[in-house]
Amino acid sequence: MSSIVTRLSEDGHHLVLAPGESLAFRHYRQFRQAYETAPDTVRRLTLDFTRTRQLDGAVIGMLGLLRRHAEARQWALEMCGCEGCVALLFEIFGIEFNTPPQALSANGRQ
Repeated sequence: MSSIVTRLSEDGHHLVLAPGESLAFRHYRQFRQAYETAPDTVRRLTLDFTRTRQLDGAVIGMLGLLRRHAEARQWALEMCGCEGCVALLFEIFGIEFNTPPQALSANGRQ
């Protein structure tokens, strides 16, 4: 089973989720728990796909749910390390997460 590594910055404002070599529906619970249990101090979430080489179609739905959660919590959301089939899949489906903090609502949460 591929693990999802979670890193939180020292100040608690930046959460990084880094899936393993593959990300599929079988990882849904672990993936969702990784962001749903984030502390209230988080302002930015980065998905780091540097280690990821395979995705299945369920990932599109998983990312849609993540986007909704991030919008509700007013997080900036970004992706990095997208290469090969990961980048191709995201390009085909038009998935891009690069929401700058200044684009968030002006209620002081950045």
